[in-house]
Amino acid sequence: MFNFVHKHKQIIQLILAVMFIPFMFSGVSNLTTMDFNGDVVAKIGKQSITKAAFEQGFNQYKDKVRAQMGDKFSEADFDTLEQRTAFLNEMVDEYTVSEAVQSEHLTVSDAQLVSALLKDPIVSRDAQGNIDRAKYEALLKQNHLTEAQYENSVRNRLSTGLIEQVSGSGFNMQPLQQAAIADVLTQVRLVEIKPIDLTPYMTKVTVDSDKVNAYYQSHAAQFTKTESFDVDYVVVPVLPVNYVPSDADIKSAFGGAPTTEEINKVKKDPALIKDVLAKTALAKMEAVAKEIDATSAKAPQDLAAIASRFGGKVESAKNVTRMGDDALPESLKSTDVRLALITGTQVVGKAISSPVKFNDTSLIVGRVSKQTPAGLLPLTDVQAEIEKTLKQTSVVAQAREDAQKQVAAMTASTSIGAPVAVGPLLNSNLSRATVAQVLALGAKDVPKLLVSDDANSVSIVRVIVEDPNKPSVDKFTGLKPALQQWGGSSGALQQRAYLNLLRERLGVKLYPEHLGGAEKSKA
Repeated sequence: MFNFVHKHKQIIQLILAVMFIPFMFSGVSNLTTMDFNGDVVAKIGKQSITKAAFEQGFNQYKDKVRAQMGDKFSEADFDTLEQRTAFLNEMVDEYTVSEAVQSEHLTVSDAQLVSALLKDPIVSRDAQGNIDRAKYEALLKQNHLTEAQYENSVRNRLSTGLIEQVSGSGFNMQPLQQAAIADVLTQVRLVEIKPIDLTPYMTKVTVDSDKVNAYYQSHAAQFTKTESFDVDYVVVPVLPVNYVPSDADIKSAFGGAPTTEEINKVKKDPALIKDVLAKTALAKMEAVAKEIDATSAKAPQDLAAIASRFGGKVESAKNVTRMGDDALPESLKSTDVRLALITGTQVVGKAISSPVKFNDTSLIVGRVSKQTPAGLLPLTDVQAEIEKTLKQTSVVAQAREDAQKQVAAMTASTSIGAPVAVGPLLNSNLSRATVAQVLALGAKDVPKLLVSDDANSVSIVRVIVEDPNKPSVDKFTGLKPALQQWGGSSGALQQRAYLNLLRERLGVKLYPEHLGGAEKSKA
């Protein structure tokens, strides 16, 4: 997006992913109620962000990035008007969220916080599934954070999630919210794209062993294998296979005193029968679970005995982690099921777990047959991967540098190709990050030349104008496929749209011309 971020986006992403940025809240805490004057860079309702508060926050942010990047940090690349404006927007968003949380009386309980921490992939857990205090404190120390700072950041993320729930969580929103998201999703810009051929650069790039070793050492977390478990398990049907609900089951499921005609109608409806089976099974699960516990107590490691008595068969899965992955069998894709099987005494003593609900009609029990602790993969196992990454990164970096030189020598008024439309609802060869950057440009900002890149490509992009033929969405429901297509990005779009609404309600005004201390970004 910005020159500095383009150069160091992987590092920046890591910083933002693992550390709470206290400057954001410190900036917010320094907001004071005052009338506008030359010392104010933003107004949020009756509150204002002063130049002093901004500088304090931005300098803290800069120090954090400098500490993480070391010699790679460039003051000139980092301290730009674009970076400062982006940071100001982050401060304003943080305060806007804080205001919304207070106005909606949204709070995050300690239990919700602990649950979120246990699910956080960067937080290590011990054999019992609890937070490993020593590793947790080491993580915080490594990122120059206090426990309160990091946990406040988690609370803030959870609060933002609560805001999304209040706002309708997607499709059940108020008309203004629907309109805001529709406006975000239907934006379209006309652009011209000039791809940069990476082939000539491939022959110029070499990767020596020193670079490989340095990358391996500095990216140890990337090559650390997660603690994993080999698991044996049995899915136990609470009801016999092909169980046919009795009249008594149907009466119990629906209550009252159904007539024979009503009972026969239920028997002919597969959906109703499925409902009866689920309710019948639920009523029997507790009793079956107690029987399973009694059986496993006599033979704590004998899953075959469980399968023989209660039905089902012993199955196995290797390299099961707490986070899970797509390669797992369907039986273990549920987080609740997975954690129940690989947490507690069954890990240490390799005993059979207590049964947990698997689906509407089944329970699942299991035991850990092997525990593999987390650890760093040998360099020999990842050397080829590192070499490929370093080579590709170098190729893209060189191509991007050459593209930036081309842009500096070009004029934005000169065409570089056939116009194409880009937007959230349209497929294009541009990354979503570039599409977002293009859409951020207004009429006064175009035409404009950009350098777009991702892990595998570099392009020069000329943004022309907003497309007058942008798609028209009459009904919000028509956007559902688009939201689904964008996957995880849809949540960000919804959040952005909702934050924009909150900004409007608070009368947010930004004064980037008062930021100072930054060089103008190049067109």
